[in-house]
Amino acid sequence: MKKIKGILFISIIFISYLSTAQKAKKDTYLDSLARKIQFKYKELFFREGSLKAIKEIAAYIKKNENYYSIESHTCRQGNQKNNQIITDKRAILIEKLLVKLGVKSSKIHSIGYGENNQCCTTKTRATRYLNRRIEIKKITEEEIKNLKSRK
Repeated sequence: MKKIKGILFISIIFISYLSTAQKAKKDTYLDSLARKIQFKYKELFFREGSLKAIKEIAAYIKKNENYYSIESHTCRQGNQKNNQIITDKRAILIEKLLVKLGVKSSKIHSIGYGENNQCCTTKTRATRYLNRRIEIKKITEEEIKNLKSRK
């Protein structure tokens, strides 16, 4: 009996691990696509390859029932107020493109974080480029309702 309980316990842990690994894989995939979305400095124009990534993100989001926040970030170069304006516009642009590509607007919400939440703190050209980024995060239905009610 102890042997059966032990096997059952190990099986539950293994299944739980696989489930978590699959979720992590999906998040990793979406994150890798989002990293391909890059903007030119102080612009709403994409760098090469960004539109292809947006199309892949739209296809991915349409396949599942999850909800997502589209989060835009900028580097600290320039005026903080202008950085916030551009990051808001970029987030909204991505959201509108995803909707145009068939994603239900009820499944996504855009947020511009401006200079907040820097991923790199050193002030080199390369790190400023990395800080000008889009992140797409899976959120709950409750979270998206709260975000949309604040708009």
